[in-house]
Amino acid sequence: MELTVENYINNVRVERAYHELKHSKNNPTQIAINNGFSSIRTMNRAFDKLCIQNKKETIKIG
Repeated sequence: MELTVENYINNVRVERAYHELKHSKNNPTQIAINNGFSSIRTMNRAFDKLCIQNKKETIKIG
């Protein structure tokens, strides 16, 4: 899959949000906003999309 600018930005946002979820006491909605997502729903979709991409890449490699 080609890495577009939009995908790259969302990947960075997801990684930062993941780190904040693990190491912060902020609620998920605040974490979504802090990391540039318009809502928690948007953040969840980005997480899902990244997980699916990673799973597909793992299957191709393995």
